[in-house]
Amino acid sequence: MPLTKRQKEILTFLDGHIQGRGYAPSFEEIAEHFSFQSLATVHEHLTNLERKGYIRRSYNESRSIEVLPPRGISGATELPLLGVVAAGVPI
Repeated sequence: MPLTKRQKEILTFLDGHIQGRGYAPSFEEIAEHFSFQSLATVHEHLTNLERKGYIRRSYNESRSIEVLPPRGISGATELPLLGVVAAGVPI
């Protein structure tokens, strides 16, 4: 599922915060950065990012947001193919 503009911004913020500080931001820090009035808004965005497979959270742990590596197109998996193909003269 594609991300909304705001979800992309939040994902970029999460990744930058984790890379820069070594730990995930709190809900309050996310709300403050994006000027959200409610922590429920943060929760909704994070739930959607998790449902779409961009982050993983451990429940009942603070600062437990983990940004997942990007998946291939449509979640496809790349597999190497080995073998020989018998080919003749082109038609």
